[in-house]
Amino acid sequence: MHLGIKILSISSVPLLFVLKWFWDDFTVTVDVNPAVVLVGQAVTLSCHLIGQVPTNIQVHWYKLERNKNTTLYFYNSTEKGTELFQAGDRQRIKGRYENGDVKVKFFPEQVEDSGQYVCAAKSDGVYQEAITQVIVAGFGSAPHLTIEHQQNNSTTLRCVSQGWHPQPEVRWTDSTGQNITAMAETRIQKDVTELYQIHSTLRVAETVSDTISCTIINPLLKRHRKKVIAISGFFDVEAEHDVITAIIGENAILPCRLITKHLPPSMELQWRKVGPGKDKTIYFYLYDESSPLVNTYPRDDKCSMGYLSPNGVNSREWLRKKYEKKAEVFKGKEFGKGNISLQLNNMQVEDEGKYVCSATANSFHREIITDVLVIGDLEKRMKEPREQMGDLEKIIREMEKTISALPAPTLYLSQTSARPGDSMQLQCSVLSQFLVTGVIFCKDGEEVLSQRGLEQKAIYDYSHVVSGGSSGNYSCGYEIKDSKNWVKRSQLSPAQRLRVTGNESSMTPATLLKIILNVRAFVEYWGYRGHVHMREKGGVWQ
Repeated sequence: MHLGIKILSISSVPLLFVLKWFWDDFTVTVDVNPAVVLVGQAVTLSCHLIGQVPTNIQVHWYKLERNKNTTLYFYNSTEKGTELFQAGDRQRIKGRYENGDVKVKFFPEQVEDSGQYVCAAKSDGVYQEAITQVIVAGFGSAPHLTIEHQQNNSTTLRCVSQGWHPQPEVRWTDSTGQNITAMAETRIQKDVTELYQIHSTLRVAETVSDTISCTIINPLLKRHRKKVIAISGFFDVEAEHDVITAIIGENAILPCRLITKHLPPSMELQWRKVGPGKDKTIYFYLYDESSPLVNTYPRDDKCSMGYLSPNGVNSREWLRKKYEKKAEVFKGKEFGKGNISLQLNNMQVEDEGKYVCSATANSFHREIITDVLVIGDLEKRMKEPREQMGDLEKIIREMEKTISALPAPTLYLSQTSARPGDSMQLQCSVLSQFLVTGVIFCKDGEEVLSQRGLEQKAIYDYSHVVSGGSSGNYSCGYEIKDSKNWVKRSQLSPAQRLRVTGNESSMTPATLLKIILNVRAFVEYWGYRGHVHMREKGGVWQ
């Protein structure tokens, strides 16, 4: 009896050792994705139980706090898979246990969610844990850059942004890229959510730079947001011609181009028809980067359209109901290039009149007026009785003006002075009411490149690598095919001069004359010496 008890006691020692070894045969590893999470975005904490995982196990995900740990997720296999979440956070935190993997997905709402997170696994007295780090950052709002005050050739600018963490860097630069932050007064402070707000003001002379930029940089994310504003306020609208002759039943394009180096933070564009008792808005487009806009026009007068929205909810566009199928403004890439021409479809006599294209921003207003003349088909009009046909010569002149006297395009050079090897860009701006079939680029009146025309394309580019022979006068032109399949060429654009510096010869007329005189003296001198030798040697050249 004693022997049996002793044997049992001895045999129980290896049994307990084996059981302990069996339950200890698992480890815990954790990872976090992403390593740095933005406020409001999702982060996933993964806990992996590696090895022989027991069936009765408890897994606890919690945030390590100084006073009291905060539970994110708790799993207990012995209570039919009970899952517990932090009170009130069921929508913000989602957890799942499956085959030894415990994943918790949650959405940090504030910087305080940064810290150490622990995954702890426990089974029959065996405890394993692993710790990971969650870093919460704030990539704040785009800078709201405005002109606060302009007086005596100086401008005061204000740059505001919020939602940053850790503390960001504020940088002001001029149009040359020079850092002028030292001239600014900047206040950076935390809000109730521990995110940083930026308020920075800068006062500069308008002669210093035509544009100023405000950049906010997150040092942890190595990312930034930037806004540029034109402090000179310069912009203009232009058209190649101020009179358009349209044919009844056909379409007409009223040209208008917005010229500006940088788009202002807010602007109003408008097309309207003017005249005695006829002043009415056809098209209206407004954007403001600082705040969402509301429809200020009555529903019975305008209808909303959505094909131009560069600033999303910060822009509004209206077209008078009468013109829903009648008119459209150039859209897409052409609008981005400043082409705000208006196309009127199915022209009728009542469409004749004056049309105004205007742009307004920062108290600056620019507009152009286009006269639209509408005539009937010439062949049809010629068959009508003389008293109904009106002045035939006037009709012919108008037709010739429309078809033959095509307005010249405009050529833009990316630079007017360059060195051999430089790359420069030539842009030909074409505003035509007919389909453009081809565009040519010329140097000193000779064609150097031709391109095929494309529908609704108004800007044609020519990339040129500068050489020593690139100096000269550049221009461009285009050809059209009208409704009767007549092909006509426009006049060439006003010439733009390109000057090549560096390896190009800089010989002046005075220098050339001096060289010619020296060569002449040299030739005369040696010619005289040769003549003397011939006389001395009996006419034999020595």
